[in-house]
Amino acid sequence: MSVSEATKSIREKTGEGGADHGIFLPPIPGKTTGRWLKDDRTLQYYDLTSGTEIHYKKKHRPLKIRLLDASIRTMLVDDSQTVAELVETIGEKMNIANPEEFSLQVEGRPEGEWLNAAQSLHENGVPDDALLILRKKFFYSDQNVDRSDPMQLHLLYLQCRDAITAGNHPTQKDEAINLAALQCQVEHENFDPKKHIEKFLNLKDILAPGWAKKNPKEMEKLILGEWKKLVGMSESNAKYRYVQLCRSLKTYGITTYLVKE
Repeated sequence: MSVSEATKSIREKTGEGGADHGIFLPPIPGKTTGRWLKDDRTLQYYDLTSGTEIHYKKKHRPLKIRLLDASIRTMLVDDSQTVAELVETIGEKMNIANPEEFSLQVEGRPEGEWLNAAQSLHENGVPDDALLILRKKFFYSDQNVDRSDPMQLHLLYLQCRDAITAGNHPTQKDEAINLAALQCQVEHENFDPKKHIEKFLNLKDILAPGWAKKNPKEMEKLILGEWKKLVGMSESNAKYRYVQLCRSLKTYGITTYLVKE
């Protein structure tokens, strides 16, 4: 008997559920992760035996996703889909032009740990109440990202900003200052000499740790000076310039890992 036939039989006998229901094999603590049974497979394929516990339930559930600007989106998704399929669905709902370049991470897990795109959330060991983070994983079409795709530009800007302020991309002094000034234009809009005075900036939020600690008074003065030159630049243009400058860095698109012997 196929899984689809078994699902239909359960639905007819119980009078419950519909097309959005499926058969779920719950996890065995310490042994196996949970998984949805695929409709085109047979029950024998999953080596189910008499007495095996299975759940007949809805496949759709709300999924919480955090973007890099700390905003949280809640979306109704098909829990049986693979991570790759989920990211494509998320991309469609968020109007992301190249969702195949994005993937998901679980908040609280190491930053470099990505979910297996070929497996479902349950097969990745992701609990139902987990908060997922949407990040850009591949960078092969960044040269095509421009102001005509505001969502993709926004997400790429956020990821570039976080990488710069974390010190993941080494920069020259002038590059660090220009990036910080562009970030100020994005986040605070036009420079105002009455408001944007000494000690207005929190350097650790706009500079890599090395530059934030190195002569902070001079760095702040130089950043304010560059920020003044950006008056009139729109938020989208500032994001675009920021991303373009990041793309020119030698380490852009490279992920580094801490290796222990």
